[in-house]
Amino acid sequence: MPGMNRVLCRTIAVLALAVAPLAAIAQTFPTKPIRIIVGNPPGGVNDILGRVLSAGMGKALGQSIVVENKPGAGGMIAAEFVAKQAPADGYVLLITSPGIALFPIFEKELRFDPIKDFNHISTLVEGQLVMWTNMLTPFKTFAELVDYAKANPNKLNFTAPGLQSHPAIIFEGMRQKIGIAFVTIPTKGTSESRVLVATNEAQVGFNDIGTAVQESQAGRGRPLAVTGPHRLAAFPNVPTFTEMGHAELFIPFSLGIAAPAATPAPVIARISSAVSSAMTTPEARDTFAKAGLDVLALNPQDSARRIAVESAFFMSVARKAGIVK
Repeated sequence: MPGMNRVLCRTIAVLALAVAPLAAIAQTFPTKPIRIIVGNPPGGVNDILGRVLSAGMGKALGQSIVVENKPGAGGMIAAEFVAKQAPADGYVLLITSPGIALFPIFEKELRFDPIKDFNHISTLVEGQLVMWTNMLTPFKTFAELVDYAKANPNKLNFTAPGLQSHPAIIFEGMRQKIGIAFVTIPTKGTSESRVLVATNEAQVGFNDIGTAVQESQAGRGRPLAVTGPHRLAAFPNVPTFTEMGHAELFIPFSLGIAAPAATPAPVIARISSAVSSAMTTPEARDTFAKAGLDVLALNPQDSARRIAVESAFFMSVARKAGIVK
């Protein structure tokens, strides 16, 4: 059947022509500096992650990688920029935080989809958050905080890095489930929230473990509770929310890296390999361990599944807390 053979040959030739440019891109990528966008100001755990990652990826790819901070709206500004304005060529990447799965809960007119508009290249690390207060407040435990807040409605300032952030939804859960009234002060990032609590402009906030240890050792902060499944070696006397009967406030905490959804698969594979190399060095593991973070370095498929699960989990928590219907 000569006609069918000719059609088959033409089809194969077309496919070869389509695949060839992608193969060439993968072989030459990258040919210019890569930008990693961080939706927080310098100094926080997201920024530290971006800078450690940029150094390791730069070595693996043989190209310079620049970290660019675009703080605001709990990371939403940076995420929308990468999803909708950045070219899908692998040269603009995003450090993602749990906030990316929270955006649909808080922003009803969100202009991007946190799952469909990104290729989630890797879930990099996971860890626990520490709720803390400064040394000027009268409460020394979470139970005492609750009692004080109930006796003094709206007298306490709680601070979160944006109203769409991971801490913000925990605070809203507390407001709905525990029945306490307080003022939430949003900031541009975790470092700003840290300063507000340390200076008593706010009385309650969240830190990563490494920062909480620093504040405690410096005599500026007192830990009240942790978000994860178990107590921390650094704070063995500080209970988890779950063991205090507030399992709805146990929310997973992870950070990752993503590219625009239309980024070519060969480029994603190249970046994924470089990410794995950067995240699994002894230096990287030591840096993240000091911040209380465990290295995951998941592949794109597992990362996409995890983001979908986290999004569903956050929505479930939000519904239980009465934040969304």
